[in-house]
Amino acid sequence: MAPSSSFPPSASVDFSLYHILFSAVVVTTALFGIIVMQAFMYFTIFKNEKPWMKSIVALLVVLVGTSIVFQCIPLQVSVVQSHGNFDTIATSWGLSPVPVLTATVASTVQLVFGWRIKALTENVRIFGVIVFLSTCQWLAGLTVTVSQRMLLISPQSLVLENVAITWSVLAATTDIVISAALIAFLVRNRTGVKTVDSTVNKIIRLTIQTGLLTSIAALFVLELYVAYPQNG
Repeated sequence: MAPSSSFPPSASVDFSLYHILFSAVVVTTALFGIIVMQAFMYFTIFKNEKPWMKSIVALLVVLVGTSIVFQCIPLQVSVVQSHGNFDTIATSWGLSPVPVLTATVASTVQLVFGWRIKALTENVRIFGVIVFLSTCQWLAGLTVTVSQRMLLISPQSLVLENVAITWSVLAATTDIVISAALIAFLVRNRTGVKTVDSTVNKIIRLTIQTGLLTSIAALFVLELYVAYPQNG
């Protein structure tokens, strides 16, 4: 007679949720290592940076690290405390703060970029649009957290799905507006001098890589979310 497992997994659980969460934790942790390294280089190189800017960078590192900790909680609960009962992942409180933490990080970065654009272009209207869109996407992330934790709305509910879609669209739109504003400013300020314009072109390419490509990635995630809503 073959020995049976002491902790049999639940027969009703969708293991794709566990796989997605585990993969997300692994990728996020790896990226967090890059963030920590970049923050270390920032504090080392820019020692004379304004204190408030240093505080924002430190806050972002703490928020991202906190988000990773909350993502690990459901895995610890399901594997260790519940002895392999993966049904507890969907009901764990650990995932609830992740949306608002993610939205806070994104909104903070977007507002800093918006402030820099305002300082460069002196265009208050563009800055106002960025502030509005960034605030709306943060409120959407907060709504997801409150709905899951306090109102106990299922992640698969239609209302929460619509809020999550709105959140992703707003985040991607804000990134596109920021990138477009920076690119337009750089293009208008080309001097005709080959060496200077070469540097400007490099900055434009960097802006596209860090802004527009990020927006495309966000829209791709949104497409997956719409295509596979059962995985939350």
